[in-house]
Amino acid sequence: MTGSPYGVAPNGPWHPSPSPTPRQRNLLPLVLVSLAVGLAAITLAVLAWFRPGDSRSISGEDAEPTYSSSDTERAIAAVCDAYDLVDKATMVAGGETSDDPGVDFAIAVNIRTTASLGAAFYLRLLEENPATPKTLADPVRQLASTYQELVLLQIGQAPQEQLDARYDRINELDPQIVQVCQ
Repeated sequence: MTGSPYGVAPNGPWHPSPSPTPRQRNLLPLVLVSLAVGLAAITLAVLAWFRPGDSRSISGEDAEPTYSSSDTERAIAAVCDAYDLVDKATMVAGGETSDDPGVDFAIAVNIRTTASLGAAFYLRLLEENPATPKTLADPVRQLASTYQELVLLQIGQAPQEQLDARYDRINELDPQIVQVCQ
C-alpha cells in the first residue's frame, strides 16, 4: 500500500479544515409554497365566479323574499365583519416590503392571494346571508369582482392604467361599504 486509507500519512502535516462558507437562505420553498397557495386561491375564486346561481322561482314569478329585521341585522354584521377582516389582511399584506427580490416576489404573491381569498370570502358570505340589504350587498359584490379582475390583470402584467382604474374603483366602493357598516 502506498498511501494512507484516510488521506493523510501518519507523520504528515495536519491542515485544519477550511471554515464553512456562510449559507444563504434558500427562498425557493417559500416562493413555491406562495405560488401554490396563490394558484389555489385564484382557482377557487374563478370556480366561485362561474358557479351557477340558484334558479328557483316562486310560483313562476321572481318574488323578492322578505327578511326579519334580526335576519337583516345579522347579515349586515356578518358582511361588515368580513369587510373588516379582509381590509385588515389586505393592509398587512400590502404593507410588507423587502429589498430582496425573492422576498419581494413572495410579498406580491401574498398580496394577490389575499385579494383572491378576500373576493371569494365576500361572495360566500353574501350567498350565506341573503338578508344583506342591497345597499351593502351590491358594493361588496362589486368590490369582490374588482379584486378578482385586479389579480388577473396583475398576473397578466396589464398596463398600469388598467390597474389604476381598478384601484380607483376600489377607492370608490370602500366608502359606500363603510357608510353602511358604521
